[in-house]
Amino acid sequence: DRPQSLFPLMTLYAKHCHFCMNQTDILDFLKRENYDIAIIDPFNPCQFLIAEKLGIPYIVFFAGPFSYSLGNGLPSPPSYVPMFLSGFTDRMNFLERVINTFMYLGSYMVEIRNEQIFRGVIEEHFPPDSRPTLSDLHHKAELWIYNMDFSIEFARPLLPHIQYIVGLRAKPAKPVSQVSTRIRFTAFTPNNEIIQHMIYTQVKSNIKK
Repeated sequence: DRPQSLFPLMTLYAKHCHFCMNQTDILDFLKRENYDIAIIDPFNPCQFLIAEKLGIPYIVFFAGPFSYSLGNGLPSPPSYVPMFLSGFTDRMNFLERVINTFMYLGSYMVEIRNEQIFRGVIEEHFPPDSRPTLSDLHHKAELWIYNMDFSIEFARPLLPHIQYIVGLRAKPAKPVSQVSTRIRFTAFTPNNEIIQHMIYTQVKSNIKK
């Protein structure tokens, strides 16, 4: 179900990319700004194409787990690196490793299909002698940043251009207001005597603004 819902979305992204790449006045303005680097989200392939069209280096920021490791060249041995949403751990039996391998191949086929969807955009807006592929643009990134901590990820090989930086999207903590709670409950003794208890709790934040 996931690829079936993904391909129409990528087709919509490709149509939107056609529109963006045709805005030559905006692209010329961005070129004149002489940006040093771009930070892009890899989910929409058009961002790679725009950065390539502008001729500026780029950093890829992935706001999630390692669900995408084919494009960045990161080794993902299916024998002990479970695919995203597989439900497996790094301790798989033989059957789970076979299933994980087929899921890995399935992800590769999805990327090939995405290449085909954006082929028309690339052929229209890049000259024949310098037409990139999405795979080439993924490998061309200066740095891949994952908003994930290694302590909640499975062990895998890492390359110098792959970095964990956790908490980039976290908001600063706000002080907790003082909260008072009263809880009343009734208990019975073995002699059927009624005992009423009162619990009073108070929570106050020590965080200063």
